[in-house]
Amino acid sequence: MLTVLSLMDERSRPKGSRDPLGIEVIWSHMGRKMVGNLTTVTSNLDNFMVGLLCCAHASASTGQLDLIQINYLRAEQLAAYLRLAAGNENFLGITRAKANFKNGQLPLGKTEAAQILSNQLSYGLWGLYSTAMQVAGLIAGPKRLLTDQGRALVAEMVTCMGEDSGSPSTP
Repeated sequence: MLTVLSLMDERSRPKGSRDPLGIEVIWSHMGRKMVGNLTTVTSNLDNFMVGLLCCAHASASTGQLDLIQINYLRAEQLAAYLRLAAGNENFLGITRAKANFKNGQLPLGKTEAAQILSNQLSYGLWGLYSTAMQVAGLIAGPKRLLTDQGRALVAEMVTCMGEDSGSPSTP
């Protein structure tokens, strides 16, 4: 058998492909074996942490799913504005958050004007990161309630970041 090597035909490559050799599937499979719950969707650690903190906040004062979702959206939106104010533009909903921030209008909630994504529950942290958090054993159920492991991790995060006591600290 005669093997002939030549330059790759650019026409055969899918448009916009970042994986011209098609090996992403292999590395993804191997990566998931070595690092559980690895996905291209949940690759941002900051988003994962914000999502987990939103879960903790969302159910703190209610057990009703619709109120939990509203609380979650508000927490995610507030986190987006705080991240933007700190100069971090690596989060979901950056375009609308920037526009709202520029206009000085920072609506929070489930209304269309408040959502920083076209469907924030689906395309935001609630929709994209909850499966990863469930598989990791940090949340459970449709209400995304923290498990014991999730509560321990949130407590550790709060300890590392510090907890606001509501008053300025004195030196």
